[in-house]
Parts: sequence; structure tokens; C-alpha cells
Amino acid sequence: MPIIQNFGFMWERSEVAWGRPGPGGSARFEGRQVGNLKRVVDFQQQMGIYVLYDRFEHPVQVGQSNVIFTRLRQHRSDHLRNRWAYFTWFGFFKVSVRENTLLVNNRTKELQRQIKLEAGLNEIEAVLIQVMEPRLNRRGSNWGDTEEYLQVREEGE
Repeated sequence: MPIIQNFGFMWERSEVAWGRPGPGGSARFEGRQVGNLKRVVDFQQQMGIYVLYDRFEHPVQVGQSNVIFTRLRQHRSDHLRNRWAYFTWFGFFKVSVRENTLLVNNRTKELQRQIKLEAGLNEIEAVLIQVMEPRLNRRGSNWGDTEEYLQVREEGE
């Protein structure tokens, strides 16, 4: 099983509903699965890695968080507040096939999940190719079973 279960590439900061998170809140951090646009998932509780980009789409920050959405919200008011316009995230929690919800397991247990070295190398390579988009890399990212999600825009797309 891959460590990175899903990802969102180059989502727009301005299109996220940053309101109050949680049940009854107005925050939305939703994506539509590539290849199955009817599958919409709320990633507010996703754990993983993120990359922030400036308005020219150059990476300016890389980080990790137990809750990516919360960390991105913090970056809206910290020293990076005016430095980023886009972000990419890579999530560790799977999505339930039946309910289109994030399967938020024990976060501590997830951090201890064992993976094979070859699988880890493939995932590191895939992340770097996805983020850097090297112009001479013809093969592209080798994601295997990892699912890509397109951003659901604030106004409902």
C-alpha cells in the first residue's frame, strides 16, 4: 500500500472556502477525483505534505502537517501570508469508496506505517516530478494506485 494515497496539484488559494472548519462550519477543502468527477471528497482532515507556490508558480515553502488544511490556514496569517497563491498537497489517508469520505485513522499509527524501500523511492520520485515538472523528464510521475483530485472551487464549480 502506498504511503501517499491521494493528492491535489496546483490548487488555488483564493478558491478555498477558509471559513470555520468542522461540522456546521463553512470551510471547504474539496476535490473531485480525476477520472470520476462525481466523486467529491472533503480533505479538511487530511495528513501529509504540502508545497506552497508564489503567483509565478515557483515553490516557496514545503511542509508537513497532521492536518494540512489547518496548517494552510495558519500560513494565511504568518510570515508567508503574502507569498503564496497556489499549493499542492499529498495525503496519507485513503478515501472510502462507498461514502466518498476521508478514512481518518489513528494519526500516530499512520506515521508508523511500514513501506518497502522500492515503493518509498517510487513515491519520492513521483512527488519530485509532480512538484518540479522537470522539462526533460518524459516519463512523468509513476503514481500507481495514488488518486489525483481536482480542486472544487469555492463558488461550486
